[in-house]
Amino acid sequence: MCWNRVSPEVAYCRAGGRRRYNAQRRAQKQWRRAQIISMTCGIRNCWGLQKILAEKLGVSKSTISRDMWAIAHWREGALLR
Repeated sequence: MCWNRVSPEVAYCRAGGRRRYNAQRRAQKQWRRAQIISMTCGIRNCWGLQKILAEKLGVSKSTISRDMWAIAHWREGALLR
């Protein structure tokens, strides 16, 4: 496999695009986790809660599961991941 060389300007533009995309994803994750906290305030983890949250927020159940784990382990810095 041969790599094509690109000019530094193109490489900088691509890196900027990746930074922008990743920053947007991080902001979406933080917003979603804040929504989960506000929706589940005072509610115990009951059967089907993650499915309901996933449907309301438009993500998969596994994403909600990861977010709920991070919220539960926030003291260890899991919310920053």
